[in-house]
Amino acid sequence: MPAIVYKLIPQDPFFELPEELVVPFEQKMKTINDDNRLEITERVQFIDAGEEFHGICCPFCDAALDPMWWHQKMAAFYARTHGFYDLTVTTPCCEQSTSLNELVYDWPQGFASVSVQTTHEASLPILKEAALELTGVPWRWVKARYEVFD
Repeated sequence: MPAIVYKLIPQDPFFELPEELVVPFEQKMKTINDDNRLEITERVQFIDAGEEFHGICCPFCDAALDPMWWHQKMAAFYARTHGFYDLTVTTPCCEQSTSLNELVYDWPQGFASVSVQTTHEASLPILKEAALELTGVPWRWVKARYEVFD
């Protein structure tokens, strides 16, 4: 049976939640829905769509990008530091400089060290607005589907 998890992440993959905002941020997320979970990692991580990773396109020319090219870039960046500190790439199709975060993922995905996870679709607009209000930075959603086995 599939499980859908929504992950709210800052649009800026290198945004770090200031220490003085961690508790108020978490409290606000919990008041919206008690099941919401704040996750903070030491390093930027790839926030995936689970089983709904269907492809990647260039944000400039819309060309489909070879998954092997993407995988090699991801492995090279991550292997150096066990996290992502540099996401800069040059697209192989039109040779434009961009970020792994700015590639067009089907379903949307991204990079972050801060995320809020929820299974409650109805609370998505409220969570996104609250995150913007508390931090002053824009946020976006990653919708992930995972197969759950009993």
